[in-house]
Amino acid sequence: MEQNGNERLVVLGDLPANWRASRSLALLPILTIAFYSGFLSVRAQTVEPPQVSAAYNPADIQSYRIESLSLDEPDRTRFGSLDFKGGLALTSRNTDFGALSGLRMPDGRSLTAVADTGFWIAAELDRDDQSAPSRFANGRITPLQDGVGGAVLQKWAADIEGITFSGDRAFISTEQDARVLVFPFKDGLPSGSGALFGPPIPAPRLSYSFGLEAVATLPVDQRARLGGATLVAISEGQPTSSQPLRAFLIGEGQIAEFQIERSGSYLTTDADFLPSGDLVLLERHFSPVEGPHMRIRRIAVADIVPGATVDGTTLMELGPRHQIDNMEGISVFTMPNGEVRVALVSDNNQWLLQRTLYLEFAFPAAGLRVD
Repeated sequence: MEQNGNERLVVLGDLPANWRASRSLALLPILTIAFYSGFLSVRAQTVEPPQVSAAYNPADIQSYRIESLSLDEPDRTRFGSLDFKGGLALTSRNTDFGALSGLRMPDGRSLTAVADTGFWIAAELDRDDQSAPSRFANGRITPLQDGVGGAVLQKWAADIEGITFSGDRAFISTEQDARVLVFPFKDGLPSGSGALFGPPIPAPRLSYSFGLEAVATLPVDQRARLGGATLVAISEGQPTSSQPLRAFLIGEGQIAEFQIERSGSYLTTDADFLPSGDLVLLERHFSPVEGPHMRIRRIAVADIVPGATVDGTTLMELGPRHQIDNMEGISVFTMPNGEVRVALVSDNNQWLLQRTLYLEFAFPAAGLRVD
């Protein structure tokens, strides 16, 4: 297909999800190399992105439905402790769309994602009559702003990895320069430039490429016993280390540290809290031989105290025989009928053979207590 005006070449990411699923076995070696190469290229990136405007830009997001999660058992819906409710493969002609690294969708419809290329993305999620995700609508994109309202261009400053809300404020965590920033927030996007939140991360300094990967808002009823902390921020961890993950309880003018046990080769990508107060941790593992893996762990909120080392139970674990990619963002929300759901998004590393995915799961009506 020729490229005319704003049209771009049709690549694998533009094709319907069922087409790509049926060819996953044949493409797995190529996709594996692409995933690994894309991951490393992002880690090594030093070139600044082109000049961009700080104004909001539309993002015409195309959505292709994912009906089956398992490539081997297309009718299967239960995975670990969660039920698969549907998914979408997403593309856009707006070249700033993609690289999604964090997600929040408190009402199950209006969502905000952040990209580790320095952009905020807002959209509305439409659903079918079975409450399954059907498409992204009203997409908007804006870059991270500096203190004078311009776009942040330096990769080290624009490497956003996590997002969370508290009232009319949004908080983001950044990786290469490990810190938490707070922004005024309105209608799904920041309404001004940000400021540092909380004290600096205590020594030793987090690794340049493995800084604060996740940030989540502590439940209100837990803040007093945790010294008034508002947020939990969690480091990614390092592939070559088995040491526990460093995690931080952060509030206005205060910070305390706890640790999360590492399990296997997984690294942190995002986190959120269940209505019960427990923490859910999204993790990923990649092998150039096996391909991508992802896992969700649940950590009891009562175990989280300064100085503690906590561990959790596995809710779900998926691998290359499932419709996943580099899963980096997680959000917990409650549907109007009271069903608690978990949404995930992937970071395609702006790589042609990776996908931007939205996947949605629900806790079964009978089973684990989540409220």
